[in-house]
Amino acid sequence: MSKDFNNEEKVSFTHEVKNEICLVEGRNISSNLALLSAFIKINGSLLLRGNDWVIQIKTENKKIAKLIFSLTKSIFKSECRIIISEKKRFKTTGNNKVILIEITNNVKNMLETLQIYSDKSGFTLLPKYEFLQNSEVKKDYIAGTFLASGSVNSPYTSNYHLEVAVNSFEHAELLVNQLNKFYIDGKIIKRRNQIIVYLKKSEQIADFLRVVGAYQSLMKFENVRIQRDQYNSANRVSNCDIANLKKALNKGLEQQAKIKIIQSRIGLDNLDDKYRDLAKIRLEHPEYCLNDLVDAVFEDHNVRITKSGINHRMQKLMEIADKIKGEENINGQK
Repeated sequence: MSKDFNNEEKVSFTHEVKNEICLVEGRNISSNLALLSAFIKINGSLLLRGNDWVIQIKTENKKIAKLIFSLTKSIFKSECRIIISEKKRFKTTGNNKVILIEITNNVKNMLETLQIYSDKSGFTLLPKYEFLQNSEVKKDYIAGTFLASGSVNSPYTSNYHLEVAVNSFEHAELLVNQLNKFYIDGKIIKRRNQIIVYLKKSEQIADFLRVVGAYQSLMKFENVRIQRDQYNSANRVSNCDIANLKKALNKGLEQQAKIKIIQSRIGLDNLDDKYRDLAKIRLEHPEYCLNDLVDAVFEDHNVRITKSGINHRMQKLMEIADKIKGEENINGQK
């Protein structure tokens, strides 16, 4: 595998995918509502300040923060503020910025519109069928879940894995149902206190990237996957070739040992020419396969014979050796 193929990218693949989703253009109001609904359902926290509801959203991704802020302001005319803080880390490398978005007015109406909350169902509410009205809206709902809590392994790793953490089994089942609309077979697992929807097959992950509109990331993923498949195929062919060579050598050494019995007991010159010539070639070249023996007989003796013919003559030599050995065993017993 080439050095370039093994190099891991500096920016995580998850970060690249999320950035690309944020830059998708042309979403209509229904799609934007779906994306916001999925994102806030997973990544939003509700606080009470006096009698006022406040939504807090945390992210380390600037593009996600910008998208959520702009959508909230433009659709709901909400008052928002952004607070940037430093995350305490032992190491100084990486992004230490945490972006906090606070939405401080029109919150209840916003949650009801996004079908996250209702007076009847509380915060267990999930979007109804009419809310996810068509395939484009479904795609952006899926995209919103990934922006909120999704991750995907780098295509440079051999372990394909994409996952989204959600709030409940009911929400996981909703997401799996939406993925099924695009023939993506999501699985559900509980990990500690989280419910995870995940994909393990490379083809399914590629389809997911297509669905959420991350086409540049999809191209990168597919290119690396093709390189890996080509490398693995070449490696399998090489392994098969080595195995075949070892098999041919072992067979050749076995035949060579039996021909030596003939040579020591009756002499090769006492054989018919067709058997003698083949026996001498095998003594010199135990590594030759049938094709090599065909070529050697032609080059040394100008005789054209098929692989089947070579195999038949070799079997005859083996019978002669076995007969000699059998006779010696009988005489030895006497």
